Amino acid sequence: MIEITKDNYQEAYAIIAEELPNYPLLKKMQRGFNKVNAAYMRRALEKINGQKEAPQEQAPHDPKDEQLRKLERKKSGLYTERAKCSNKFHDCQSDEERLRVSKQLEAIQGEISKVQQSIDYYRKFGELPKVVSATVYDIPEGRAECILLRQNIRVRISQYKGKLRDLARTPDDYPKRKEKIDKNQDKLNYFETYLKHVEAAI
Repeated sequence: MIEITKDNYQEAYAIIAEELPNYPLLKKMQRGFNKVNAAYMRRALEKINGQKEAPQEQAPHDPKDEQLRKLERKKSGLYTERAKCSNKFHDCQSDEERLRVSKQLEAIQGEISKVQQSIDYYRKFGELPKVVSATVYDIPEGRAECILLRQNIRVRISQYKGKLRDLARTPDDYPKRKEKIDKNQDKLNYFETYLKHVEAAI
């Protein structure tokens, strides 16, 4: 269930106004946050999530695109590996063995998530993510949640850009200047890449 709070109310309202401009309860929700309006808003966002998404504009792809086929083959292989690993539960004789298999399944599922994120990114942008890492980005399943997350990430990006601008104005002998710049730049890179993954899922 989508949680509506005072903090995200205006962002959620903006999404509904854009996606469902003729929604009958839109004017009531415009009056501001309260429990009733939050309930109305949750139903509206669930309606957005349930809508059939219009095809997204994507970079053109050759059906024989080797990079995409490679990713799809990797994902297929991981699904097969996951099925084989899942079958091991039948042979487990102890909780310790079941825990070991569960951890193996969790690791395989993590790899599947990473590959799927790469596929979504490649389909939308026509290239693989420039930053390749072991990071698995938490992407919500619902479109409305993704849009809310996109707004939050944009705020974080603006914050880190502001911090970097402030640090750029400090003198070279400012305490831990380089360490702080590197740390904030890493965070900025993380959220910029996270944003692209979220946009690919919308």
